[in-house]
Amino acid sequence: MLNIKHPAIPHQAEAPFPPRLPRWLTGGWLLFPLLGPLAPVLATAAPAQTPPTAVQQTLLTGLTELAQTALTQQIASQGWQQTQSAVKAWLPAGSAHLPPCQQPVRMNRSNPAAPAWGTQNYLLQCDDHPGWKTRGEVRVTLTLPVWVAAQGLDKQHALVASDLRAQVMEVTDLRRSFTPASQPLTGYRTLRRMNAGELLSPDRLGAPLAVHKGDPVTIYAREAGFSASTQGEADADGSLGDIIPVHNLATGKRIRAQITADHEVETRY
Repeated sequence: MLNIKHPAIPHQAEAPFPPRLPRWLTGGWLLFPLLGPLAPVLATAAPAQTPPTAVQQTLLTGLTELAQTALTQQIASQGWQQTQSAVKAWLPAGSAHLPPCQQPVRMNRSNPAAPAWGTQNYLLQCDDHPGWKTRGEVRVTLTLPVWVAAQGLDKQHALVASDLRAQVMEVTDLRRSFTPASQPLTGYRTLRRMNAGELLSPDRLGAPLAVHKGDPVTIYAREAGFSASTQGEADADGSLGDIIPVHNLATGKRIRAQITADHEVETRY
């Protein structure tokens, strides 16, 4: 939440209705009587438009900074590189009549758990007596390099460097997840056939194999105060956490064990 305090300003005229209107703005509301048709106020007004009032400009600046901070934090936490972004904020046209708030305006994002890019709605509230409420919208675009298939790939194919191509893409409105090119994918497995240029999203990939069928493995048996190991052979491929059949070379028996590390499994009782 970003707290902004507004300077006192004289009343100004309402901005004209622009050609394109975000859907949610068609039914905007304020705590005081509705003040004419709703329309977006751009953070950077076009020459033909009435410029934002001082109150509006303060709110727009606050929304822009809030959205940019959230995006910067998410990019840093993910370790993404070579990103490009743009932020644009809107307010209802009725906000041109908002009186200055004598205390910090509260700005709350309607869905804080959503990604920090795309279209975001905010509730803006002044707690003066009388106070007011209005809504804001922020559009955050994000572009960065993501992994796509460099060539056609078969199902259950283990990725190597030549299978990967970094492609700069705007991900703002992607309907599926993506894998940034800063994340290593070598060794991951395709879960279905893929065409050249297809997005290598996490839901289309399986974790790298820790054990291959026929590999020698160390079988561990652990209980409270007891640990033993013996040698075996994997009877199936598997990733960390998978339970696979293993041939115990000491007893000749076939058991099921969970993969705990590369070429290591543990029996479960």
